[in-house]
Amino acid sequence: MLTPAELVWLIAAVAKGDEAAFERLYAATRAKLYGVVLRILRRQDLAEEVIQEMTEELRRLLECVGRLEPDRQKLVLLAYYNGWSRDQLAQKFEAPVNTVKTWLRRSMLDIRECLGL
Repeated sequence: MLTPAELVWLIAAVAKGDEAAFERLYAATRAKLYGVVLRILRRQDLAEEVIQEMTEELRRLLECVGRLEPDRQKLVLLAYYNGWSRDQLAQKFEAPVNTVKTWLRRSMLDIRECLGL
């Protein structure tokens, strides 16, 4: 399993068009990526399509995540990829739980807007 720092690095590389980084990221995370994609898109049919047809739509999603500030990327990955609770995130980022919720909500809105949803 990749560390959050490795995930952020790979996502940033994918956002810059690095094909090898995309392949490595996909190979290491495809099982969990479905859950992340489902949480972001909130539609099972779209999540399945993104994962199955993968490459272009997943690349777009990862590029959108890669556009977030590094701390927001880590926050999103820890929450949706690693399943951290809001309390755990608040402790990690030394911020109140309500602030963490706001950061997550804004990050998800930014990702959806980037995707045109």
